[in-house]
Amino acid sequence: MNFGPISISDKSAFQGFSKREFLFYLNWFHENLTPILVMEIFSDLSKFEKENYDKAIELANKFGGSGNPTNADYLELLIGSLLGKEIIMNGKILFSHGTPFNDKETNTKGLFIDITPINSLLLRIATNKLTEEDKEFSKTWRKKTLNFDIDTIYTKLNQRKLILPQPKREEEITPIAIKLLSNKKTEKDWLLFFLDIFLLTKPLKDKIYNRWQASKHIYKLSNFAPYAYHCFLSFLTVVIATKHGIIKNNPTNFLDLNYIYYLPFCQVFISNDRLHKLLVPQLKRENQFFVTGEDMKKDIKRILNDIDLVKEEHHPLSLKIKNREFPNINSESLIESIRNKCLVPGAFS
Repeated sequence: MNFGPISISDKSAFQGFSKREFLFYLNWFHENLTPILVMEIFSDLSKFEKENYDKAIELANKFGGSGNPTNADYLELLIGSLLGKEIIMNGKILFSHGTPFNDKETNTKGLFIDITPINSLLLRIATNKLTEEDKEFSKTWRKKTLNFDIDTIYTKLNQRKLILPQPKREEEITPIAIKLLSNKKTEKDWLLFFLDIFLLTKPLKDKIYNRWQASKHIYKLSNFAPYAYHCFLSFLTVVIATKHGIIKNNPTNFLDLNYIYYLPFCQVFISNDRLHKLLVPQLKRENQFFVTGEDMKKDIKRILNDIDLVKEEHHPLSLKIKNREFPNINSESLIESIRNKCLVPGAFS
């Protein structure tokens, strides 16, 4: 297993890598496989053109099988957070399930993680063994996901008299959202708005609201449910940016937003997407890195080109590659710079 910095790639970055480039990338980063990436690849099947179908299979094959264990679904974590469960947000992957074990011979503890339904789906895509139910679900999922109506969101905001100030500069989007969610006078309205937006059932809404009522004099919304607050804040930044024309009103915005829900569970976030380039630098922790897919691909291509030039078996670079040491070919390497900053004591904090 690779113990490099934990990274998340969105589809725009992932599909930009060749298979060789992606496998090289996996030598130096531990990719947090998010459910949304697999579902985006899966949704390409719903277009039914052979080109898109073949593209989905090609993308799935880059993982070389079923892929890494997946992060727990954001909605599961959001609900847990609202019910008072502590969701650790320090750059580590939160697996959806696992069986703890204790190796008595080595006196070490670990977690056995079996293949998840998402991993099984990825493997079926890669091997072109999808069922008719898979294909129908792909079609339904894509239609439902792209049917997110921004006007409905504006209507719900107006019903609760929640006003979104216009940022003077792009850098003000997140500070404005934080200020809105920190206003004690409207905290209740924001909580109820988001419980509605995330389509929670009435019994669940009631349970969460009762918990908030019992603790509202002690906790701010950000402390009441820290991970849920991250999701609320991320959602609100997208709505503010869309309403005031900073980003286009595109149905795929809310697909892209899904990746940001997983931001607390990585050290490096990689994307070519305009929305991510705008908002992830504002929402990330200080010790996280945002890298464009173009820059990552450029660095990987340069290293691979240099590796291809190495012919001698005992060349210093050949030995480094053989020993799985990072090939320090260029002191300006983006990958090496990120790894050196991430793989230090205290990086997960």
